[in-house]
Formats: sequence, C-alpha cells, structure tokens
Amino acid sequence: MTTGTISPLYGDATATAPDWSDIDARLAAAQLYWIVTVRRDGRRTLYRTNADTLRTVHDWCGMFAQHWRGQLRRIKAHAEEKR
Repeated sequence: MTTGTISPLYGDATATAPDWSDIDARLAAAQLYWIVTVRRDGRRTLYRTNADTLRTVHDWCGMFAQHWRGQLRRIKAHAEEKR
C-alpha cells in the first residue's frame, strides 16, 4: 500500500480557529472510505493519505472529465456559431 501525508490542518497560527467538528467529520468520512488511515500517537491523531485509493478515485473522475470536456467544446462551438 502506497501512502502519503496530509499537511497540518491548523495552518497559520494567526488565522481564526478552525471548526474542528467539521474537520473531524470529513476525516471520519475519509477514513470510512479508506482515503486516509489513522494512527494515535499519545494525545495526537495522525492521518495518512492512501495514495492507491486516491488514484482509483482520480481515474474514475477522469472518465467523466473526458466526457465533459467534449461536451463543453461542443457547447462552446454551438454558442460561437450563434453569434
């Protein structure tokens, strides 16, 4: 299994505090669908991305991207003909 890491979610310390309940909910969903794995380290919870799962999602979305690029080209050509 190939994995990557996620940057710290809190970002700049001078920024407003994040809504941790939203972040926790998104990470729980990501864990449910195997997009991230979770490891406890004392009081910290460490998340690691699962590149294999993300690659599968990316490839699946790519099928739709190819379709919509073609559709958008046809819409643009049609709109330009109407000018």
